Amino acid sequence: MTCPLNGMLLMLGLVRALRPSASGVALELRTVKEHSALIKSHLQARQASPELVNSVDKLAALVDERNLLSRERDAALNGRKKASSQVGRLIKTDPDQAEALKREASQYGEEASAKERILESIEAQCRVLFAQLPNLLDDDTPDGTAEENQVVFEWG
Repeated sequence: MTCPLNGMLLMLGLVRALRPSASGVALELRTVKEHSALIKSHLQARQASPELVNSVDKLAALVDERNLLSRERDAALNGRKKASSQVGRLIKTDPDQAEALKREASQYGEEASAKERILESIEAQCRVLFAQLPNLLDDDTPDGTAEENQVVFEWG
């Protein structure tokens, strides 16, 4: 149930809009997913374009994809390390097995390199989208565009 008095006070600029507080929340790439609703509500309070508001969801999806690829790349690097460490021991006792492990290590390395290239592309996309996001609003900041801001003090 909404209170008509709050609506009237909001119209007069005496009460800030009912958006979630950003107190204690830092706008960081790693926190975009868990705070996407908060970020979008602050963008809407700034009257940001729908494209910018929707970019938060795209950014969260890219961060998820980045995290998955990072884990897959790390697994491939660990596989290469494990296979490579066994090659030295087997080179004299079982040369055929050593050659098979060399090929396996090489495949792991190629997989890690491919994941790294994709990861670099995703991180570049993340940087572009993240750079477009403005800071979260202070709790005392009224909703609206910069043109609607009330000048409290001027100097200089």
